[in-house]
Amino acid sequence: MVAMESVQTVVQVPLKRLWAAMKDSSVLLPKVMPEVFATVESLEGDGSAGSVRILNFGPAVPMVKFIKERVESVDEANYTTVTSVIDGGFIGIVFSLYRVTVSYEPSGDGSSTTITWRLEYEPLVESPSLEESKMGALGTFHAIEAYLLSHNEEYNSGVEEAQLGETTQLHRAWRFAKMKETVSKGVRLFSFFFFQGLVDTHSQKEISDSSPREGGNEKLQHGRNSSGSTSASERSPAIMKKEEKPNIFISVFSIFLPVSLSTGDVGFLWFLLLAAAAAAAMVTTTFEDVELNASSDRLWNALKDSSNLFPKIIPDKIKSIELLEGTGGTGSVRLLTFGPAAAAVFGAPYVKEKVEFVDEESKTMTVSALEGGAIGQHFTSFKRTAAFKPGKDDTTTLLSISVDYEPIGEPPLEQIKSSLVDLLKAEEAFLQANADAYTV
Repeated sequence: MVAMESVQTVVQVPLKRLWAAMKDSSVLLPKVMPEVFATVESLEGDGSAGSVRILNFGPAVPMVKFIKERVESVDEANYTTVTSVIDGGFIGIVFSLYRVTVSYEPSGDGSSTTITWRLEYEPLVESPSLEESKMGALGTFHAIEAYLLSHNEEYNSGVEEAQLGETTQLHRAWRFAKMKETVSKGVRLFSFFFFQGLVDTHSQKEISDSSPREGGNEKLQHGRNSSGSTSASERSPAIMKKEEKPNIFISVFSIFLPVSLSTGDVGFLWFLLLAAAAAAAMVTTTFEDVELNASSDRLWNALKDSSNLFPKIIPDKIKSIELLEGTGGTGSVRLLTFGPAAAAVFGAPYVKEKVEFVDEESKTMTVSALEGGAIGQHFTSFKRTAAFKPGKDDTTTLLSISVDYEPIGEPPLEQIKSSLVDLLKAEEAFLQANADAYTV
């Protein structure tokens, strides 16, 4: 069933000038937001109806490599465009249809424009959240607004002087102040990732179709982000401890921001705003121990063989695990390709991770995520540690889980803890059903 989402905003740029800029977005986007849009290449056509282009994303969007989109229509009279994503992103994973209509209307005295962004989509998973995707679209519009406010000589052909209003009539100080405001708004709304929040991990229910998808590692070209968050007061009491460590970006930002404002260095201001938005305190969280009904030796042996075991026992969550470097011990790198259930939860088709530490004596393993998964969505860095401690007798084990991370916003820690525990619970169930497995 086709569903719809929409959002609206106003930018301080005259309609005809903004329309001219947006029609040139293949050139403008990589210029304005190179960390987000690395390149935009035309594959077919000249930008009119039927044209196809590919948007290759930069390092600020690690979860999504590209999207390929087709221009369905361009209405010059009503300043409206319709485009459909036909490949990349989450097409075939979260959506079967993703079509965006953007319309522009003059507002106020003609010196500003109202933009309406409307999405028609058909989900492949239950209750996908589009909130951060909408914010990403708004952030893009406001980043372009900021660029145009600071480059009055561009995209003015055919625009009457009276229409330019304040953007050309007022002095440079006013223009710079307005640009600071819109750049800040764009950074806040974009949140660095154009496709964040495609799946809300807090509202996500069980997915009815949990059969694994075909395609394997070709899904590495697709990515995604989730946005769900809870306040500190709503978190489960299972989170026992949180320690914050200062981040040097905060100090650097507080020192150099006044310099950038006083000198009018626009590029440096943009960099500082991005750095400040990305800066966060390193946090360590230790969860309450979980009791597992299997011996610590068997659970530890099974965990070390998880590259073979997990795809067999939970294919809807882990489709495959490929060892890229090493033999599974410290320093090894592996690639986990998610099944449909995990892809929906993490908003990504894979995660690449590195084994940082393995201690046989204490049965402890530390793994860090390098890319994919929740990296770029909820975290700039994420490291988890699992330890198996003897339980009340030889047939039980206490599972201890802790995570070290740099958050983006308010990450869904309880959801992440649940997903980690679910993996070990599946391992526990396998060992209970196979009494002779992993005894040595």
